[in-house]
Amino acid sequence: GRARRAIEALGEIAPETALVRRDGGPGVGPVETEVPVASLQIGDTVVVRPNSRVPADGVVVAGESAVDQAP
Repeated sequence: GRARRAIEALGEIAPETALVRRDGGPGVGPVETEVPVASLQIGDTVVVRPNSRVPADGVVVAGESAVDQAP
């Protein structure tokens, strides 16, 4: 029961949306769009700003930071 409650608590703090960088088309360049986490696709580039929650598992492709994994 305790493990179930802990997993439910993690689900409650998970963000519902993610900031995704996608190609805006010819002459436009990359565009950042907020989308529901459920609509993320493999290959999407998710932008994680400082002090924000990481919306999904992934691989860091640019930049560096630290992530508090305590929760």
